[in-house]
Amino acid sequence: MNNAKMNIETLVIGPIQTNCYILWQDGQKNCWIIDPGGLAKSIVRKLNELNLIPEKIIITHGHWDHFIGNRGLKKQYPDAQILIHKEDASMLPDAQRNMSISFLGKSIFSPPADNFPEDNDILELADLKFKVIHTPGHSPGSICLYCKHTNSLFSGDLIFADGGVGRTDLPASSHNDLIASINKIFSIIPDDTIIYPGHGPETTIAREKEIHNL
Repeated sequence: MNNAKMNIETLVIGPIQTNCYILWQDGQKNCWIIDPGGLAKSIVRKLNELNLIPEKIIITHGHWDHFIGNRGLKKQYPDAQILIHKEDASMLPDAQRNMSISFLGKSIFSPPADNFPEDNDILELADLKFKVIHTPGHSPGSICLYCKHTNSLFSGDLIFADGGVGRTDLPASSHNDLIASINKIFSIIPDDTIIYPGHGPETTIAREKEIHNL
């Protein structure tokens, strides 16, 4: 039986108050960073405080507000791998496609990805296993990360607390794909799973199913 305990540190950072998650197994030093949506210095400060070293920087999708810290983190931790789905990988260095020009009037870009997780891939953080779920809609390469052992789903901008969903009025987004992805998540993820979204408070699959009448 897997007795591994997952620790989660949430930093709310950046211009659009993005949830940056630091994950690590209890007793281990290696960690993951999910969606570093603010300057690297605040993330590095927290990593130093917790005595952690990132092995992966996982980007749930390619919009600028989810990877502002990539350049600084990669400079500080060159061995940390940047991961993003292949459908969104070209957004990292492209300020037009990642929407930073239109939202901020300036370019935000990232070093290229080192790895491209695909649907149903299993990523391992020490003894913790996370399933990659491709959930297009908000962007073509949006992904969620599901850890069965800890009843946790990191949903990016697919779904938020209290009935919120990702925007689909952006270039390359699709309302139909988003709805299909939400229905997919609701059909395969247990009701008691905690959702850790890209913005805002935590919620659960059961609560969002009820709000969405599903």
